[in-house]
Amino acid sequence: MSAKNRQKFELLILQARYLRAQLEVDKKTYEESQKSFSESFNQRVKEALTKEQRKNLEKATKQKEKEKEIKKEKVPNDEIKQESKAHHPESIKKIYKGIATKSHPDKLVNVSEIEADIKKQLFREAQSAMENQDFLNLFDIAKALDVEIPEPEKGQIDTLEKNIKDVKNEIKQIKETSAWHWYHSSDEKKDEIMVRYIQYVYESHIK
Repeated sequence: MSAKNRQKFELLILQARYLRAQLEVDKKTYEESQKSFSESFNQRVKEALTKEQRKNLEKATKQKEKEKEIKKEKVPNDEIKQESKAHHPESIKKIYKGIATKSHPDKLVNVSEIEADIKKQLFREAQSAMENQDFLNLFDIAKALDVEIPEPEKGQIDTLEKNIKDVKNEIKQIKETSAWHWYHSSDEKKDEIMVRYIQYVYESHIK
């Protein structure tokens, strides 16, 4: 790999680490915002809707949630795993093989119980990283186990770029939610957002 591509690879690693850390922060903030938003929503619904309207809204919301769960069940996990495994470049497969050599349960016969537990956990995380095409996490696990990382090549760069794109999309989705906007708005704006949200939920679920 050229010096230019190696530099690109290293910069992508740094960007991926930053975005992953940002996502974790945003997820925690979103959990807080969702909790506060839900509490405010429930209070406003009690004030704005009649008992019968609240009952209908609750029923419709539960039905929507049930439909989402049914939809998720229609996609078998095995199909998702097979699809993700089909796109691994050879260099990433080589990294995973090196991790498995040092952390697979069958390879831990002559190590202490503590070391075995740590390596088994790393092996499970590596499996998850492969299934989710999370190269950055796989790279970190390899470093923790002192596994040699192959010379960066196009497959690694492509996977890293995909990881970065996925994280950016996840951050974007979080910041586009009503709960996020409400949480980061002034009190006056909060009221406007909540009223619009209640109207949207009621009209889309009931009418």
